[in-house]
Amino acid sequence: MIYLGLFLNFLSAINYDRCAEKMDKEGTWMIMDEELDAYRLSGEKVRVVRDGLESNDVVGIVLAWDDEQVLIRRQNRRVVKLDRSYTYQPFSEPRHNPVDLD
Repeated sequence: MIYLGLFLNFLSAINYDRCAEKMDKEGTWMIMDEELDAYRLSGEKVRVVRDGLESNDVVGIVLAWDDEQVLIRRQNRRVVKLDRSYTYQPFSEPRHNPVDLD
């Protein structure tokens, strides 16, 4: 039983460290570098959900990123610079509304 408790404490510490990497200076969640790199390497289309309106979503391919922003190439070949605190999800999945998640 003691081993189980130690194991659960270990897992919670790992998850806490991982979540801490995803927060920016203001305390908002950010997408991790590993996730962005996976999207970039696969060339998969992503949906960037910025608010509750689906018409404001940006759909495209991840090109590059830094600590605060991500470059997305849209279908019309225009490049958009977006904040990392937005919700990034595969375009093939159904849209998740960020207003419903709160």
